[in-house]
Amino acid sequence: MVAFRDKVEGGHLAIPEYNIGLEIADLSLTFFAGQEVLHGVTPFHTNQGGYRYTLVYYTMNQMWKCEDVSTEVARIRQRKTTREWTNICLRRRSSASKRSSSVSSITSGKTNDHQRSNCIGTSSNGKCNEV
Repeated sequence: MVAFRDKVEGGHLAIPEYNIGLEIADLSLTFFAGQEVLHGVTPFHTNQGGYRYTLVYYTMNQMWKCEDVSTEVARIRQRKTTREWTNICLRRRSSASKRSSSVSSITSGKTNDHQRSNCIGTSSNGKCNEV
């Protein structure tokens, strides 16, 4: 993606999966797998005389994989739901592991490497698989 901008506030490239927003500078070139990674643009304000344009390059190989608009929107919503549930599971696993490690350390003086939380991944519908 090539960006041309001047007198613009905001308009970062947002990649929620990685919890980042990239500031896109004037005349910058950015490479990323846009079809693979859910992304968007943060709100922006153009001051008088300002502009923001981006040129995006899609390979023909990936373009042929695009569906009609309603199918693509449904696909994106499903991926977003799956990622959100995966993040919930990972947070749950992390906090359970920390709690278990603390209790184990207190009671036995060492951490049990085999401790797990109830969440062991996600199913195709994006919900936690629990033990």
